[in-house]
Amino acid sequence: MKTFIKSVLSITIACILVMSSLITCYAHPKAEEHDKELEAVLFERGYSKYQEKIKDYVAAIESASSLAIDQYGGTGEDKYRQLKKWGMGGLSHTFDEIDYSEDLFGKGTKINPNTHRMFTHQGWDIDYGNPKVNKFWKTRKKILLGTVNSIFDFGKFPLIGGYSDKCNSLAGIIYFVHILGDYAEANNKKQILYLADLSGRIDGCDMIPALQEYIEILFQDQKSSPDYKDLKEGLDDIGDKAGRLVRSTGGVNTDEEFQEYHQYALDLMELLQDHMPRLLKNEEFFRNVFYPNAG
Repeated sequence: MKTFIKSVLSITIACILVMSSLITCYAHPKAEEHDKELEAVLFERGYSKYQEKIKDYVAAIESASSLAIDQYGGTGEDKYRQLKKWGMGGLSHTFDEIDYSEDLFGKGTKINPNTHRMFTHQGWDIDYGNPKVNKFWKTRKKILLGTVNSIFDFGKFPLIGGYSDKCNSLAGIIYFVHILGDYAEANNKKQILYLADLSGRIDGCDMIPALQEYIEILFQDQKSSPDYKDLKEGLDDIGDKAGRLVRSTGGVNTDEEFQEYHQYALDLMELLQDHMPRLLKNEEFFRNVFYPNAG
């Protein structure tokens, strides 16, 4: 079954690559828009990041997210150098090792705004069923994982035992906030072909089930809190609705279905922004870094 799913995924990606020249991709025109959305998920309204060291920590997370997910064609070397300067982990020895500049399936497709999402926006823990693509994505994930691990000191040594479940969970949430930002920018169904589905895929590589897992890992001691319960219930509700559309005949293939599906993505972003800041603030690993003067 896994072999079949991998084959289907590989064929699907290859087909989308052929279509890519016909699609105009509308990502956020500036990285700052992704940064604002992420900060709204991480911090309570009114939080000031302009404090000693904290501004650098926020910038490091945002730069690592941008490099891991959106970098291609030689861009972003300034962010890479800054992360190196700050001593963030997970970075390759040279910028060229992470530069996304070729079609990893060898089809000769030029990597540009229309195609760069193919191997970075499909899911955080996804298996592409292609060794070359998987190796590339693993390298890109390390940029964000290493930065998150360096800032929050989750306690594992990547070279020995890999990153901890909490590190992977927080990095995965940061990743999906970026993908939701791309959903928000989309105007039609063609513009979400490259993005991880919200829910309902047969291979389970969905956004909402992944978020459910990450939230359980990160906030295992807050399961009785109102924010935790409301967040989990909201994820279940949006996941059920979005999943029905994805599993419907032809998937999200009409303008009406796109509008409904698009709204679920907006609702999901709002849900995260409503509850994640307080949950994170209550976690010692987060509070020690971003609320150092709290009691």
